Amino acid sequence: MAEGERKEWSLVSSGLGITGVASTSKKEPLKQANFPQALEKFTGAKSYSEWVFEYVPPPRQQKPPPPGTKPPGPPVLRTF
Repeated sequence: MAEGERKEWSLVSSGLGITGVASTSKKEPLKQANFPQALEKFTGAKSYSEWVFEYVPPPRQQKPPPPGTKPPGPPVLRTF
């Protein structure tokens, strides 16, 4: 970044590293409504600094059991 330039973006991070970016601008966004469903959180933002673009990975699925093994079933209650 050149001397005197303002940093326009900040990094969003979690314990696992960088997960996104956010604007540092305090200017009022030109667009205020009619966002696609995935971006509805931007509706009514007072400044661009409220616009955070973050990647949230989907939940990890469990690995399928190896071929030839039976997946665990529900617990069995036996009475005698």
